[in-house]
Amino acid sequence: IIEKCPTCHGTGQRRAVRRLEVTVPPGVDNGTVLRVPGQGVQTPDGEGSGDLFVRIQLEPMPGIRRDGTDAYTETTVPLAVALFGGEVVVRTITGEASLKIPAGSQPERPLRLRGEGFPPFGRTSRGDLYVTVHVELPKSLSGRQKELLHEALGDAAAGARRSSLFGR
Repeated sequence: IIEKCPTCHGTGQRRAVRRLEVTVPPGVDNGTVLRVPGQGVQTPDGEGSGDLFVRIQLEPMPGIRRDGTDAYTETTVPLAVALFGGEVVVRTITGEASLKIPAGSQPERPLRLRGEGFPPFGRTSRGDLYVTVHVELPKSLSGRQKELLHEALGDAAAGARRSSLFGR
């Protein structure tokens, strides 16, 4: 070859940028490499194309953390809901779901929503969503509310008064 092609410099190939739509199957994890047959570099004889390998980089979901097939999130409920129970709507990986808060729920103890996590690669089942429940305490109480709480809590409330910080 005396004069090389200015486009391919004698390689028989040229660089091109093109848009390609790739179907990513459910359950694919960060760093997974997918093979797209026939979409890679053309063979030197021009008879066909090789395969394209695509490395998956997942964007994190705001407020949701992934660990394998399980997902983790948080929600805050008022004291009354933690004490007496209730339902709250929480964000999931596919939208929203209703979470039942059992009466007497302890702060920071995760509750599980079965089947609301991520699917394992190649399967239709799903992991679970664990929701850590934070309890929002009232910022102030009326005199009557304080009286009722002391009455309901009995000795525990009296002990709290004696051991409170700064002797309040």
